[in-house]
Amino acid sequence: MQNTRTIILGVGGGAGKVLRSLAKTGGAEWLELAHVDTDTADMEGIEGIKSIPAGISWTQGQGCGGDPVVAEKAVGAGIRELKALLADAAMVVVVGCLGRGTASGGVQIVSRLVREEHIPAFFFVTMPFAIEGNGRREIADVALRDLRENSDLVIAIQNDLLFTTISADTRLNEAFLMADQVLADGVIGIAELIRCRGMMSVDFASLRALLKNREADCSFGIGRASGADKTTTVVDEVFKSPMLGDRDFVNQSDVVVASLIGGNDLAIGEITQCLSALTKQLDSKTKAYVGANVVEERSNDLQLTLIAVHYKHKPEPEPEPKRRRVTRGKRKAKDAVEEKQYDLPFVEAVVSAGIFGNVAATIREGENLDTPVFQRKGVVLDLNN
Repeated sequence: MQNTRTIILGVGGGAGKVLRSLAKTGGAEWLELAHVDTDTADMEGIEGIKSIPAGISWTQGQGCGGDPVVAEKAVGAGIRELKALLADAAMVVVVGCLGRGTASGGVQIVSRLVREEHIPAFFFVTMPFAIEGNGRREIADVALRDLRENSDLVIAIQNDLLFTTISADTRLNEAFLMADQVLADGVIGIAELIRCRGMMSVDFASLRALLKNREADCSFGIGRASGADKTTTVVDEVFKSPMLGDRDFVNQSDVVVASLIGGNDLAIGEITQCLSALTKQLDSKTKAYVGANVVEERSNDLQLTLIAVHYKHKPEPEPEPKRRRVTRGKRKAKDAVEEKQYDLPFVEAVVSAGIFGNVAATIREGENLDTPVFQRKGVVLDLNN
């Protein structure tokens, strides 16, 4: 039987809040939730989530004071428990709110562990709101750079995307709670995107190829719909997602990854209609990777998960494969001489006679017939194009 054990590992206090929202969200029963933190008080009373206190000897259970270096040492001190937790996992989704100490330092330890243990891992991290100040942003930028260097698959979400869809008079605490719930929905959507296999899969390897060692701004959206018009409604709903950004952001993306999930009643016509409606929203230069899969527990409803990727540095176009060809016909003697390479001045290039080099030359009318014809005729082999 195929191993489908999927663990959502939250690192730090911000991720703990996301896990709380996730535990209350329907459809997460198939996931295992675990939380590692240096602040033990922040881990109390979370039902359905395995708590892993980190480095009590380093922090005395009171947090790391926003210092990623302390957090890295603290989480590293509990590496055995983390290793035991992840030992037989089919996939791990690591959640962290960068800019805070435990997340920024702790995700580095987790990234090294999953790489050493060859565990497929998806890092889903957020960048601080602008209103949180430059200090947290600088910490987050450094942490993200280090994480990308050591991890194959990182999606970094700008929390400020939330402000593109909510009212300016929204209370601050409500905005943070909304962000936690939106991120929880995103974690489930991404986990389902990876776990699904079947008709048109968007698998881990595909996502890794798109994001490995790439600096990119990402956004995501989840759309859900049911009923007679679900194929068109689900596309409209995904564009209303608070963390997707506006339509222009998606339209101008370098890459869009979309996965449609339905029940056993999902028909090929519905897939075609839905994905056609989505691709019409995209620029012709945007590369779209789409998938469609069936999840048995869903019935008469659809879920569309969308990830939009903007590369900060555009990938270099792949060079065309070099072809070995012969330029037919004679070239002028002057051109042929100019293309010869000489190690010493006034020394003519040695012309190879191939396998006949060690036997008496066959000379006829002053011409060495053992020399390959293309060399005697002055034909230059063009091997660089």
